[in-house]
Order: sequence, then structure tokens, then C-alpha cells
Amino acid sequence: MIGYARNAMLGDEEIEELNSQVDSFEKILVRYEKIKTENNLIDFDDMLLMAYSLLKSRPDCLKYYQNAYDYFQIDEAQDTSKLQHEIFGLLSSRSANLFMCGDEDQSIYGWRGAAPSYMMEFGKIHPGAVIARLEKNYRSTKQIVSAMNSVIKLNENRYKKTMHTENEEGQAVRIERPESVLEQNRLIVEELRSLSSDETVAVIYRRNRSGFLMAHELWRADIPFNIEKSRVKDFFFQSVFRDITSFCKLVDNPFDTKAFRQVYHKMGLFISKEAMESIVRNGGLTELTIRNLGLRKRNADRIKKRLQVMKRIKNMSVRLLFEELETSWGYVDYLEEAGDAFGYQKNSSKAIFYIMKSMIDGSETPEKYCNRLRDFWSAI
Repeated sequence: MIGYARNAMLGDEEIEELNSQVDSFEKILVRYEKIKTENNLIDFDDMLLMAYSLLKSRPDCLKYYQNAYDYFQIDEAQDTSKLQHEIFGLLSSRSANLFMCGDEDQSIYGWRGAAPSYMMEFGKIHPGAVIARLEKNYRSTKQIVSAMNSVIKLNENRYKKTMHTENEEGQAVRIERPESVLEQNRLIVEELRSLSSDETVAVIYRRNRSGFLMAHELWRADIPFNIEKSRVKDFFFQSVFRDITSFCKLVDNPFDTKAFRQVYHKMGLFISKEAMESIVRNGGLTELTIRNLGLRKRNADRIKKRLQVMKRIKNMSVRLLFEELETSWGYVDYLEEAGDAFGYQKNSSKAIFYIMKSMIDGSETPEKYCNRLRDFWSAI
């Protein structure tokens, strides 16, 4: 949101309106700026703002860069912002040689200030400009291009254009409507199994977490695949992933002090860090270490009850653990509260939680579930 405000060059009143989308946004912005100033830091948006300010306030500097280049080319123009367009305009105003290449139909970064509307108004902003439509597709079959045209034409604010190709007709586009990501991935796996061993297929996805789930399903099906490792490994470093695996380890072994240290404040125990350290020093989460804490009876009974639940579900389906985390342990509530307090993307954190829940295989125990994820990590 901060990036959006800067790139859209919002005024004070417009920034104030953002408080309705993000609580206390103005205060967050002021605090963010203060932290940067105190630590002599700048971010990418500052680089743009400083460049713009320099070019506006220093005619000599602007003239130098205007004369240094006769031609300016902007690629992926649909992803550029108002601030960037102002800079482009200043730099190219002497030569009037500005070339922009982009596709307004592919703009997906409006949330951070991208303004494809500048592409739409290019002819007005730069009178006499030539606008060329690149409508020939070199990559896809006629069937795919035709399907794409029928969908993209529904966009309202766009240049009128119709893509075409000289490629082969190709197979008809098939539309599947799976009820979940898990079902979607299994449909893909079944499709891949029907192919011969010498055929290759590309699976296209939008988010890294989608790649993680797809890679996991392919790994389980013993189907060879290649994927950029960082797109999968990032998932293993998410705090929610570490929490879930720690819960599994703790349920399997209450003496796992490393796992307990990771999640003691996320499972509804309501104990202090000092109490946690005492439990760790004394070997783990047991009725004896709980008793030695000298807690009030109500608090001690709550922890004992949690311990009893852990013993009960140790050899049962890990699904029961996820249900506890959603309900009486309050872990999902913790994700909500942590998101509000620390600015985490709580919806993203909850999504990872439910992704991990969807990965449960049958009635596997917490131990087997955790081991399977570890094996997957090792495999990639």
C-alpha cells in the first residue's frame, strides 16, 4: 500500500482515504519514513521519487540527461506507474523520441501503482505518436488464440485488437472445474500419467505456493519434473510451515524442546517465556514440569488437558491435530492476531495453513505426515 501511494503520487487527502483500507495507514507511513530516516535507508520507491525531484528541481541536471540520450525505450509499459511516466516524460521531452512496448491486457500490478491508463492515453499525452498493434501470435495454436480472444475482449479499457496466428489448429481447449486445488493437481497428474514417457508437458501456475503443491503431487506420483528450486523451497521457510511441523513433532514427542520453544505461545497455553524456559531446562512438556511451574490451578489444568489431547492424537490421524489448531488451541486465531499486530499477511498465513491441511494423506499420523514433508524436502 505504501508503494501504491508513492507510485500513484497521492496527495495528503488521498492518502487519508487509504485509512479505510488499512487501519491507521497514515501513522504506518509516517513511522516507516521515520525508521528509514533514522537508519539512513531508502527503498526502491525513494529512488524514483528522488530521481523525479532532482529532475524537476535541477534544470541543469534534467538538461544533462536529456542531451545524453536521444532515444528512450520502455518495456512492459503496462506495469509502469504514474511516477515512472512523469520521469519518462521529463527525460524524453527534448527529443520527443519515446518508445513504449506493453500490453494493457496483461496489467496485473495495479495494487502497487501500475497505471496502464497511460498506455491508453499515449496518443493524447504525446500528440503525433504512432500506435502499432502487434496482433500476430507466434507461440500458441489457433484453438488457444481463439479462446484467448473470446475472453480478453471482455476487458473494457483496452485497445481494440484481435490476435491471430499462422500456427496449426491444435487441440480444442478443454475446461475443467475442480472443486479444490488438490483436486486440480490430481487431475493434472492423471492427465500426465496417460502420456507416453517421451512426452514433455509444461504446467503453468501463478503463485509459488501453487508450484509447491503441484511439485508435491508430482513427487508423490513418482512423475519426474523440473522446477525452479527456490519457488518450492521458500514454502519450507514460511513460519506457518515451521509451526505445523513443530506441532507434529511435539505431539509425537513432548520432550522435543526445540519444537516446544517454536510454538509454546501459539497453542493456547498462556505461559510466559520464563515458564517456557523452565520447561525446556527440565526436559520437555510433562505433568511433572507443569507441576513444578507453580501455576494457578486453572492454568495448570489447561496445560495438562492440552498434554492429554496430545497423547490421545499421537497415533491418530494428523487431521485431528489440525482440527485442534483451528478450534481449542486457537492457532488460526493467533495467525489473525499476529497479522493485525505485526502487519503479517494474515490471509496468506491462513492460506498456507489450509494448504498444509489439504496435503494430509489418508489417516497418517502426525509423525508420518511430518516425515513425508521431510522426505519431500530432501527429494527436491
